[in-house]
Amino acid sequence: WAAWHSQTPAVVQALLDAGADPNARSEGGSTPLHWAAEHSQTPEVVQALLDAGADPNVRIGGKTAFDLIPDDSPLRDTDVYWQLNNARF
Repeated sequence: WAAWHSQTPAVVQALLDAGADPNARSEGGSTPLHWAAEHSQTPEVVQALLDAGADPNVRIGGKTAFDLIPDDSPLRDTDVYWQLNNARF
């Protein structure tokens, strides 16, 4: 639960270092990367997940993590934004 909802990159990294699966799925099929793309206030959380092997091409309801980034997200126009965008192609 903490890995899904943490806004702190250090907490996410500690959980990943302890063996948390960056591609774990919720009952609805979403991954930590989907949640981070939609809700995170810091690109470091998304980057930690990508560095740990999170698959940016996993789709839920036909949408990738990139598709879930809100228009007003602080992730917009950051390196991780473009990594997620480029992974779609």
